Formats: sequence, C-alpha cells, structure tokens
Amino acid sequence: MLKFRSNSLTSDEIAEYLQLEVVGNSVIVTRPMSLESVLQDSLCYVETLPELELLDTRLSKTSNVTAICQLEFKNKMTGQGTFIFSPNPRFDFYRVLTEFFTEEMPHFVSPSAYVGPQVKLGHNVSIGLNSVIDGQIHVGYNTFIGNNVSIKGIVSIGSNCVINDGAIIGGEGFEFIKDGSRCIHVPKLGRIQIGDRVWIGNSSTVERPTLDETIIESDVKIDDLVHVGESSTIGAASQLTAGTVLAKAVKLGKNCFLGVNCSVKQRIQIADDTTIGMGAVVIRDVVQPGHTFAGVPSRIFQRSAEPVSK
Repeated sequence: MLKFRSNSLTSDEIAEYLQLEVVGNSVIVTRPMSLESVLQDSLCYVETLPELELLDTRLSKTSNVTAICQLEFKNKMTGQGTFIFSPNPRFDFYRVLTEFFTEEMPHFVSPSAYVGPQVKLGHNVSIGLNSVIDGQIHVGYNTFIGNNVSIKGIVSIGSNCVINDGAIIGGEGFEFIKDGSRCIHVPKLGRIQIGDRVWIGNSSTVERPTLDETIIESDVKIDDLVHVGESSTIGAASQLTAGTVLAKAVKLGKNCFLGVNCSVKQRIQIADDTTIGMGAVVIRDVVQPGHTFAGVPSRIFQRSAEPVSK
C-alpha cells in the first residue's frame, strides 16, 4: 500500500521520465491535483475538450501549472501554462503520481492479528488490526493485508497483492441440501488460488469451494463489496467493479470488465475481453470474445443501435 510523499521537481524532469514532448517554460511541480482544483506549482491532466476549456479558465487565474494533455490538443493550447502531450494523459498522470508522489507504507504485522501455526508468510507482508489468517495458507512477498480481514482454509496468495479491510477469503458458502424437513450444510474442503498483483476490495468475499478450486489469476482487480462464488475462475487482468456477484462455478475470461452491480448466473462461461454493463444480469454463456453486453437479461450491445439478441 502507498501513502502520499512530498516532492518537488520540474516539468522538464516529468517530461523526461515520460519520454514525451513538453511545450512552455520549465516550472516547479510540488503536487498532483485534479483539474477542478489546480493551484500554483501543480500537475493535472486533460483528456476532453470541456476539460481543455476548464484548463484555459484555470490558467487565467493560476500560474505555473503543468498539464498532461491529449496529443490532438497540441494546436489548440491558448493559455500560458506548461504542456506535456501524451496519447494517454490519465495513465501518464498516474504514472507520475506513483513514481514521484507516493511511497510504500511500512511493513508490519499488527499485535492484534492472529496468524495460525500453518501459515507461511513471504518477505515484507503486512497484516492489519484484528485480522485472522488461519489454515494451510501461503502468502507471497510484499503483500498487504488490511484490518479485520479473514483468510481461512487452504489458500495460496501471490506476491504484491492487496487484500483490503474486511475482506473474507475462504468463507464457507451458502449451500444446503434438504431431505424432507432435514437440512444439512455442504462442507467446503477445496482450495483457493490467488495470483500475483491481485487487488481485493473492502468487504469483498471469495468463497471456499466444496472440493475443487476457486481461482483468481494474476493482475485481477476486484472492487469493494464483490462476491466471488465457489469454484469460480477469474481470468488474468479482469476487473470486477463494486457490487458484482459471481455465482457458483463461473468461468470468467481474461481482460474482462464487469460493471457496477452486475450479476452472473452459476456455471456461466464468459469469453476473453468481454465487457458487462452496469446492472446487467448474465444468464447465458458469452462465447465470442471482445463484445459488450448490457441489460436484464444481458444482450449484446451495439453502439449504433438498440441492444439486440445474442
């Protein structure tokens, strides 16, 4: 995890780091700021024409502002600021913020955390207040585990991961079998595997499977309040935003994006590079990669027309 670090450098140094062209005087940069609140000696970014108009307004009142701007705006700049032209201003802005204005928080295991006797922790693992890590668990190096986290069962977590406050990994899922009036809970004895550079948000849950594996591949990013059902697989570099629910045994491909509050029925398979829109409900397999789905139930979405049947 990172925290803010004070720093002072020049716009020329930033352009050199990004290997991009800079136009205007070299000025001091002491803080990254949003375009709406830029002050003297700050760095911001501009992606759209309305943002460019707002920047012009800000530059009439504030001096020594450096802006990372879209390449296509190079001939439209009218203010007296300093401009770095980029094909992806937002991405480059956060590269600069991460490189020059953040630092890692110190690594520690809180005295109030419980770490069971079978747990193996890599180098530089942090565990926050009141967290419980108990079971056959291996955690790779430089992984941050927040406050009030519960990790139980047979779990492998890679390196450079972030498990945020209140997350539950390895909880026993909701599955009961009835025989007349008799009801038993299905025991959960399987494994959970989490790759490297995975982010799991606050109060999200990853269920322990009955007998198989729940798999989260490397570079997956999971927002707050997300539920990953047992025996599901999330492909590498996919992103699940807040409120997403994956039911049991969902197979999500690589580089997928699931919008806020979408739901995926049990045993559904979703192809690589799929986008699922906000609030969508997926009840059929998505077999062709690279499409966007939206609606309830979800249907393939075309920008030039109304949503049509899959």
